[in-house]
Amino acid sequence: MDAKLIGSIISDKRKALGITQEELGGAVGVSTQAVSKWENGGAPDVELLPAIADKLGVSVDALFGRDIAPDDAVDALCAALTATDDGERYTKLYNILWKIQRCMFDGGHSDELAEWDEEKSEYFDRYSENLSDKGISLMCLDPKKPYYALFLESSDRTQFLCGIGAESYAALFAALSDADAVRAIFYLERRTQKPFTPKLFVRELGLAPERAQAVADALVKLKILEMSVIELDDEEKTVYTHRYDQYLVPFFTFARNLIHRPGAFSYYCGNRTNPYLMPRATENNAGEH
Repeated sequence: MDAKLIGSIISDKRKALGITQEELGGAVGVSTQAVSKWENGGAPDVELLPAIADKLGVSVDALFGRDIAPDDAVDALCAALTATDDGERYTKLYNILWKIQRCMFDGGHSDELAEWDEEKSEYFDRYSENLSDKGISLMCLDPKKPYYALFLESSDRTQFLCGIGAESYAALFAALSDADAVRAIFYLERRTQKPFTPKLFVRELGLAPERAQAVADALVKLKILEMSVIELDDEEKTVYTHRYDQYLVPFFTFARNLIHRPGAFSYYCGNRTNPYLMPRATENNAGEH
C-alpha cells in the first residue's frame, strides 16, 4: 500500500470538497492529528478506508489512485452531497462547481489554482467566465455574492426568448424603470410574508398614499404581489401578499453585471465566435441563397 499516494489523494479530495481535517476525522472516528498524519505520508488503517471513501464521496479504489469510470464519478459526487448536512450542501456544491469551472481551462492543476483555494476569502469582486460555441459558464467568486450559471448551447433558445415578443419585455422593463417599484421589491424580499396594505410603503418607503397605491398596482401586474379582499369589522379591505420570488435574485444579479461590468477575472476564456442568439434554421438557409 502506497501510504504517500493515499495520503495525497485524501488531502486533495478533502480540500476539493471543502471538508476540514477535523470534519473528516470526526466522520471516521479518529483525531484531527491522525488525518494530518495521513496527509503527510502516513497511512490510515485498512478498516477505515470504506468510511473515508464514503465521507469523501469516492470509491475505495479511488483512494489508491485507480481510475474510475465517469458514471462512477457522478455517483460518487452525488453520494458526497447526500452525505453532507443540509446546511453545508450548497457550500460544498459551490466548491465542487468551482473545481469543475477550473477544469474547463487547464484541468484544474496549476499552482495558481491551489493558491486561490488557500486565499479565496481575499478575492473580492472576482469572476470566472468561459464563453465558447458549446455554451457559457459564468461564476462569481466573491464570497459576498457567489453564483454559478451554466447555459448549454441550444438552437431553440432564440425562439424561446424572442417568441413572447419584444412588447412583453418592454412592459416588464417599463414597470421596473420606476425606482419606487424597485425599492419596494428590494424591501419586500427582505421582510416577512405577512399580508399588508399600501400603508406599508407609506411608512417604510416614505411614499405618498397615492404613489404607494400605484406601486402596489404595478407589482400586482408583474405578479410580484397577489391582491385579495378580506372582510374586517364588517368592512371590506384590500390586502396584498408577497411570496419570495426565486427569479428576482438571479435577475437583479445579472442586471447589476450589465450596469457594472465584471472586470477582474480568475480564469477567463472568450473564444466564442457565434452570436448568443443563434439564427433559426430557416434564417441560416436563407443566408445560403
